[in-house]
Amino acid sequence: MFWEYASALVAGLVALSPAEWKVHKKLLHAPKKERTWYNRASSYAHHDVHHAAFMGPAHYYRDITNEHEVIHFSPRDVGVILGIGGIAGFLGHKVYDLTQGRVALNEGDLAATAGFTTAAAIGYLGYELTHHYMHVIGKRRLAINRTLGDLLQEQRDGKLRFTKPLLDDICNAIEENVDANVKGSIWPVRYNRTLEDRFNEQVERNRTELGNEIKNIPFNVLMEQIAYEMTDREREVRTDLTTKWQRFKYACGRKTQKTFRGSGKIIGWYLKRIDNHHFVHHYNYTKNLNVFLIWADHLFGTKMDSSVKTLDTWHKKHLLCPNSPDEEPFVRPPET
Repeated sequence: MFWEYASALVAGLVALSPAEWKVHKKLLHAPKKERTWYNRASSYAHHDVHHAAFMGPAHYYRDITNEHEVIHFSPRDVGVILGIGGIAGFLGHKVYDLTQGRVALNEGDLAATAGFTTAAAIGYLGYELTHHYMHVIGKRRLAINRTLGDLLQEQRDGKLRFTKPLLDDICNAIEENVDANVKGSIWPVRYNRTLEDRFNEQVERNRTELGNEIKNIPFNVLMEQIAYEMTDREREVRTDLTTKWQRFKYACGRKTQKTFRGSGKIIGWYLKRIDNHHFVHHYNYTKNLNVFLIWADHLFGTKMDSSVKTLDTWHKKHLLCPNSPDEEPFVRPPET
């Protein structure tokens, strides 16, 4: 029984990436003329609402405009996903049984069904958790980015631009400092010298190519000011947590977010990779369709370069507005 379960689990894990690719393409991004009873609601929620709300460069991060538009699968959809996984495991094992001359139901059928269902659950949870935290972390990044932009400009005009990898590295340095200082320590913000060089280069491009007026603030002073403000905010948030359950949930969320931005570790490196992969998808929804396991994009020819080196180049589609003006909540388009 163990080997049947393990074999079905491995087979299911191998099938996850192509299955996720197919679901994302056919159920979440179906063109309106191809929508019918089985993909109309899912394509409307994901393509027409989620992607329309999280539009770069001003609103790629989670803000007041798209606050409630991180779309999740419904309980019914989760049941369908797990059910399809179980059926696939059962049928796959019965085909194997028939090649061995066995027809009757047996324990292997149950084990294979459980193995494939487990793989389907891993795929579902992997998609939901990574997709959710990509956008939830974006809310914290937005707070840091807005502080950065507000220190550089007199007012938010939506014209300031930086590359995503630069903003990510600034946010990571600030978050590490907040984690260290929130309990009363006083540490300077630590960052690589190349980060300062990249920042100064992009500030100059904002001035010369985009005509943005930016204050002359030394990078180390700017980072210290941002870290001070964000640490102060963090302390206020933690003070408002009055129950053990609230503190536990918040601690779990912070731990998860720290894992996401920990690019020096294998998990953090992978999460950073799929985050950039998904960033490109929000600019071109026909590319980088995978979210959790991304190798099927290579298989089906939909992989678009999302390396840090590429995203850090000064190209219009790679730029984000760190301090987009406050907007009204996103208005959902009528469902047709």
